[in-house]
Amino acid sequence: MERLGHMDVVGLSPLEEERYARQLLLPELGVEGQLRLKAASSLVVGAGGLGSPLLYYLVGSGIGRVGIVDDDRLSLSNLPRQILYTTEQVGRGKAQLAAQHLKRCNPHSQIEVYEKRFARDNAEQIAQGYDLVIDACDNLTTRCLMDEVTEHLGIPYLYGAVEGFRGQCSLFAPGQDVRYRDLFALRIKAETDMPLGIIAPVAGFIASLMATEAIKKLSGLDCAIEGKLLMVNTHPLIELTTLDL
Repeated sequence: MERLGHMDVVGLSPLEEERYARQLLLPELGVEGQLRLKAASSLVVGAGGLGSPLLYYLVGSGIGRVGIVDDDRLSLSNLPRQILYTTEQVGRGKAQLAAQHLKRCNPHSQIEVYEKRFARDNAEQIAQGYDLVIDACDNLTTRCLMDEVTEHLGIPYLYGAVEGFRGQCSLFAPGQDVRYRDLFALRIKAETDMPLGIIAPVAGFIASLMATEAIKKLSGLDCAIEGKLLMVNTHPLIELTTLDL
């Protein structure tokens, strides 16, 4: 694990007040909400199509500590939707590249890098101490493990997925009766982790929704998708459906 930066939760500096000026104008957020974001921490598992925009918005919004879990290396086919990276960086590790870019975007956030898979032998140790665990991965196995570990640790789990022109997201809170593995039990049994086709902007759309809900949750606002599954279809018509869990 590499630590970049330093978190100081004693008030906002003049530079932070200038940086977050538009957020501070929001009556729902204000200084109190911004300080909560500064004191908050979020772990993002995956730095790809969902993770790239998610990380950008989380760090940009002023979340004080952000962890990145990813052991993958950048490939050319990643670039249409993974907006943190450039062509010249193909072949390099995503987690380190993401951390370096994000630190340049906002030096006030502490970035923690885990260049490894989120696996059964390390998941609990990695997730321990974070206020929110966010799913930006691309496989069922890791999602089931995130669901299990966050339930055990009592940490909210923000789930998201994209496929083709569709996407969905939900927040599973500690103590919630219906978990990810319950909701997708049949799919987990029937499917293997295979690459799926995707249109790049849909990843950005779902990631933006997830980032908004993460910021609301960490700043003390009600989370619109807690205990609900939001499903988005963008073709041939744009359709949003919410399912109570």
